[in-house]
Amino acid sequence: MIKFILLILIVSNITFAKDLYLLETHDPHIVGPLKVYSTIEHNTGRIVLVSLKKNTPKKFLKFLRKITLKETSSYISNSQVALEKELIIVKSLNNINTKDIKDIVSKMASYKKRSAGSNDNLEASKYIENEFKSMGFEVEFDCFKSNYCNVYAKKKGLSEDTILVEAHLDSVGRANAGADDNASGVAGLLLMAREVSKLNTNKSFTFFATNGEEKGLLGAKHYVKVLKKKNELNRIKFVINMDMIGFNQNGLVDLETNREFEDEAKFMAQIATTYTSLIPNITIPAWGSDHVPFLKKGIPSVLSIEHWKTKTPCYHAACDKPDHLNYDYAAEIIKLNLATVLYKSEN
Repeated sequence: MIKFILLILIVSNITFAKDLYLLETHDPHIVGPLKVYSTIEHNTGRIVLVSLKKNTPKKFLKFLRKITLKETSSYISNSQVALEKELIIVKSLNNINTKDIKDIVSKMASYKKRSAGSNDNLEASKYIENEFKSMGFEVEFDCFKSNYCNVYAKKKGLSEDTILVEAHLDSVGRANAGADDNASGVAGLLLMAREVSKLNTNKSFTFFATNGEEKGLLGAKHYVKVLKKKNELNRIKFVINMDMIGFNQNGLVDLETNREFEDEAKFMAQIATTYTSLIPNITIPAWGSDHVPFLKKGIPSVLSIEHWKTKTPCYHAACDKPDHLNYDYAAEIIKLNLATVLYKSEN
């Protein structure tokens, strides 16, 4: 009798096992309609797994990746092992302040629309180009489609091994919005570039303002192709991506990567413990931002992003304005990322 019950349980599990899919967009204009055809089975913030009902329209399938629960992780990394603080890093971090962050965010949000392909987007790209030039970088303005222009700022180190820092400059096009998504990331990009420009480093740096992220990571995918064609992709040794770093109420920051680079996220968690007040939450696997094309090429890459479980209520909405951000929190994430790349540049 017991064997019979066990057999029934095993068969039941096989019969009713559900295929799970990782939701690779959280855009409310897609997620809303998809709710009719799916059921949320697991939700940790960045990691949302759904099962599908019958007759799910094919148009939704491109936003879903079949996955198993064991392939995912989301956990607070409570490393008790802090690194020894380095004076040169501390000095650079002390230059990061909320006024500078807010000034850049306000400038980026002053463009009526920053959706890729718009004239405002092009003007925002030129603003970033000029900022990089004023810091003394070698700057390249790369238009891969009409009004879709990436901006690269390069600084040579003693080695050709390169650290790449990226943030997307485009928005979804809400008028004078996109402050958190992703003017906050652009502020981090420019301020980190400013501090690195003052130093002599062992590794080289590329600061990359990506474009067309909201249209499907277009700028990042393009740059990967450019680097591959030039046989320079193997020079990229580490990538940090900043996307939405400006809204928080609990001190948590999500560090997102793929399983094979989990140690990179754990290292950044140590940096957070040493140099910031942030509580690092590691989330695996990666999806939906400009670090993904680099991860697909086997390059260690980590996304730093506001804690997604409590993300801004103004995500992709008209209320994503500069006065809605937590600039102290944004400063902490910028310090985390700056400390990480300065440490890696010498080790």
